[in-house]
Amino acid sequence: MIKFKLHRVSNYVDTSRGRRQVTCGGIVFARKLYNAPPSVKYIYRLLELIGPMSRTEIEEESLLPPRTVGYALRILLDKRLITKAKNAKDKRKIIYKINGTTAF
Repeated sequence: MIKFKLHRVSNYVDTSRGRRQVTCGGIVFARKLYNAPPSVKYIYRLLELIGPMSRTEIEEESLLPPRTVGYALRILLDKRLITKAKNAKDKRKIIYKINGTTAF
């Protein structure tokens, strides 16, 4: 299990369109994630550190209840911060990964 601490988002980055990105410890969060619950930020960070994982793997690594993991994944999917795809080895399993084309 990986242990890490989520830091409070505190710095703003000015872009050509105004204050669009928030940085914290080298992590760039979408503005959509700024007001999200802590469990959503935690799972996003977990996927960022470890990489693509299935829902069961996320539950095991995060030690969060299945209902909380499902809620967080649904929020991240709705905000298009992560995507889900079928596992290459086992097509029955779904893996979640950070969306590489997230626009800020």
